[in-house]
Amino acid sequence: MAQHRFEYVLELKNFKQPVVPGLSIETTWRNPSIGDRQILAELMLDSYRDTIDYDGETIDNALREVESYFLSLQDDSTWLDRSWLGFVEDSLACASLVSFWKDRNAPLMAYVMTASQWKGKHLAASGVLRSLNSLAENNHVKIYAVITDGNVPSERVFTRLGFERVA
Repeated sequence: MAQHRFEYVLELKNFKQPVVPGLSIETTWRNPSIGDRQILAELMLDSYRDTIDYDGETIDNALREVESYFLSLQDDSTWLDRSWLGFVEDSLACASLVSFWKDRNAPLMAYVMTASQWKGKHLAASGVLRSLNSLAENNHVKIYAVITDGNVPSERVFTRLGFERVA
Protein backbone atom coordinates (compact mmCIF):
# COMPACT_ATOMS: atom_id res chain seq x y z
CA MET A 1 0.00 0.00 0.00
CA ALA A 2 1.49 3.34 -1.05
CA GLN A 3 1.73 5.81 1.76
CA HIS A 4 2.20 9.53 1.41
CA ARG A 5 5.34 10.93 2.98
CA PHE A 6 6.11 14.51 3.89
CA GLU A 7 9.46 16.25 3.72
CA TYR A 8 10.66 18.19 6.76
CA VAL A 9 13.68 20.49 7.07
CA LEU A 10 15.61 22.08 9.91
CA GLU A 11 17.90 25.04 9.29
CA LEU A 12 21.01 24.38 11.37
CA LYS A 13 22.78 27.72 10.93
CA ASN A 14 20.81 29.18 13.84
CA PHE A 15 20.21 25.91 15.65
CA LYS A 16 19.42 26.36 19.31
CA GLN A 17 19.01 23.22 21.32
CA PRO A 18 15.33 22.89 22.19
CA VAL A 19 14.14 21.90 25.60
CA VAL A 20 13.45 18.19 25.47
CA PRO A 21 12.29 16.18 28.45
CA GLY A 22 15.28 14.59 30.12
CA LEU A 23 16.04 10.94 30.03
CA SER A 24 15.33 9.13 33.24
CA ILE A 25 16.98 6.03 31.80
CA GLU A 26 20.72 5.50 31.98
CA THR A 27 21.78 5.41 28.34
CA THR A 28 25.20 4.80 26.80
CA TRP A 29 25.79 6.42 23.40
CA ARG A 30 28.19 5.64 20.58
CA ASN A 31 28.47 5.99 16.82
CA PRO A 32 27.37 3.01 14.71
CA SER A 33 29.69 0.77 12.72
CA ILE A 34 29.28 -1.86 10.02
CA GLY A 35 29.52 -4.50 12.74
CA ASP A 36 26.15 -3.28 14.09
CA ARG A 37 24.20 -4.56 11.08
CA GLN A 38 22.41 -7.39 12.88
CA ILE A 39 21.41 -5.46 16.01
CA LEU A 40 20.25 -2.53 13.86
CA ALA A 41 18.12 -4.87 11.73
CA GLU A 42 16.59 -6.36 14.87
CA LEU A 43 15.92 -2.87 16.23
CA MET A 44 14.41 -1.77 12.92
CA LEU A 45 12.00 -4.68 12.85
CA ASP A 46 11.01 -4.24 16.50
CA SER A 47 10.72 -0.46 16.18
CA TYR A 48 8.52 -0.42 13.07
CA ARG A 49 6.34 -3.46 13.82
CA ASP A 50 2.71 -2.44 14.50
CA THR A 51 3.29 1.10 13.22
CA ILE A 52 2.14 2.89 10.08
CA ASP A 53 5.57 2.21 8.54
CA TYR A 54 5.35 -1.57 8.92
CA ASP A 55 4.39 -3.59 5.84
CA GLY A 56 5.04 -7.12 7.10
CA GLU A 57 8.81 -6.99 6.71
CA THR A 58 10.97 -9.81 8.04
CA ILE A 59 14.36 -9.77 9.70
CA ASP A 60 15.88 -10.49 6.27
CA ASN A 61 14.17 -7.41 4.82
CA ALA A 62 15.42 -5.30 7.72
CA LEU A 63 18.95 -6.65 7.35
CA ARG A 64 18.95 -5.77 3.64
CA GLU A 65 17.73 -2.26 4.49
CA VAL A 66 20.49 -1.78 7.07
CA GLU A 67 23.11 -3.14 4.69
CA SER A 68 21.85 -0.73 2.02
CA TYR A 69 22.27 2.14 4.49
CA PHE A 70 25.90 1.18 5.17
CA LEU A 71 26.59 0.69 1.45
CA SER A 72 25.31 4.20 0.76
CA LEU A 73 27.99 5.51 3.15
CA GLN A 74 30.92 3.51 1.82
CA ASP A 75 32.46 6.56 0.10
CA ASP A 76 31.82 8.94 2.99
CA SER A 77 31.83 7.73 6.60
CA THR A 78 31.19 11.30 7.84
CA TRP A 79 27.57 10.40 8.41
CA LEU A 80 28.41 7.62 10.85
CA ASP A 81 30.07 10.29 13.00
CA ARG A 82 26.75 12.19 12.97
CA SER A 83 24.69 9.08 13.78
CA TRP A 84 24.10 7.62 17.24
CA LEU A 85 23.14 4.38 18.92
CA GLY A 86 21.68 4.42 22.42
CA PHE A 87 22.14 1.40 24.67
CA VAL A 88 20.13 0.64 27.80
CA GLU A 89 21.23 -2.25 29.96
CA ASP A 90 23.71 -3.30 27.23
CA SER A 91 20.93 -3.67 24.64
CA LEU A 92 20.40 -1.41 21.64
CA ALA A 93 17.41 0.73 22.57
CA CYS A 94 17.43 3.42 19.88
CA ALA A 95 19.22 4.69 16.79
CA SER A 96 19.46 7.98 14.94
CA LEU A 97 21.04 7.30 11.55
CA VAL A 98 22.09 10.15 9.25
CA SER A 99 22.96 9.84 5.57
CA PHE A 100 23.36 12.23 2.65
CA TRP A 101 20.44 13.15 0.38
CA LYS A 102 21.98 13.84 -3.01
CA ASP A 103 18.78 15.41 -4.39
CA ARG A 104 18.88 18.08 -1.66
CA ASN A 105 22.67 18.22 -1.32
CA ALA A 106 22.20 17.99 2.43
CA PRO A 107 22.13 15.50 5.32
CA LEU A 108 19.06 13.32 5.74
CA MET A 109 17.78 11.83 8.97
CA ALA A 110 17.52 8.41 7.33
CA TYR A 111 16.25 6.32 10.24
CA VAL A 112 15.05 6.94 13.76
CA MET A 113 14.25 3.79 15.68
CA THR A 114 13.30 2.99 19.25
CA ALA A 115 12.84 -0.49 20.67
CA SER A 116 9.20 -1.16 21.52
CA GLN A 117 9.92 -1.53 25.23
CA TRP A 118 11.52 1.94 25.35
CA LYS A 119 9.00 3.95 23.29
CA GLY A 120 7.66 7.07 24.97
CA LYS A 121 10.81 7.55 27.07
CA HIS A 122 12.34 10.35 24.89
CA LEU A 123 15.11 8.12 23.54
CA ALA A 124 14.32 8.99 19.90
CA ALA A 125 14.42 12.73 20.63
CA SER A 126 17.69 12.32 22.52
CA GLY A 127 19.29 10.41 19.66
CA VAL A 128 18.10 12.87 17.02
CA LEU A 129 19.28 15.77 19.17
CA ARG A 130 22.74 14.19 19.37
CA SER A 131 22.79 13.97 15.58
CA LEU A 132 21.62 17.57 15.20
CA ASN A 133 24.30 18.81 17.58
CA SER A 134 26.96 16.85 15.67
CA LEU A 135 25.77 18.36 12.39
CA ALA A 136 25.59 21.92 13.75
CA GLU A 137 29.04 21.66 15.34
CA ASN A 138 30.41 20.63 11.93
CA ASN A 139 28.85 23.59 10.10
CA HIS A 140 26.11 21.80 8.20
CA VAL A 141 23.47 24.28 7.04
CA LYS A 142 20.34 22.11 7.14
CA ILE A 143 19.03 18.59 7.52
CA TYR A 144 16.00 16.90 6.03
CA ALA A 145 13.69 14.16 7.23
CA VAL A 146 10.89 12.30 5.45
CA ILE A 147 7.96 11.20 7.60
CA THR A 148 5.01 9.01 6.64
CA ASP A 149 1.67 10.81 6.82
CA GLY A 150 0.03 9.73 10.06
CA ASN A 151 3.24 8.83 11.91
CA VAL A 152 2.26 11.04 14.84
CA PRO A 153 5.12 10.04 17.18
CA SER A 154 7.74 11.00 14.55
CA GLU A 155 5.89 14.19 13.65
CA ARG A 156 5.89 15.21 17.32
CA VAL A 157 9.59 14.47 17.83
CA PHE A 158 10.71 16.31 14.71
CA THR A 159 8.49 19.37 15.15
CA ARG A 160 9.49 19.65 18.83
CA LEU A 161 13.12 19.70 17.68
CA GLY A 162 12.39 22.53 15.23
CA PHE A 163 11.78 20.75 11.91
CA GLU A 164 9.17 22.30 9.62
CA ARG A 165 7.13 20.47 7.00
CA VAL A 166 7.99 21.78 3.53
CA ALA A 167 6.50 19.30 1.05
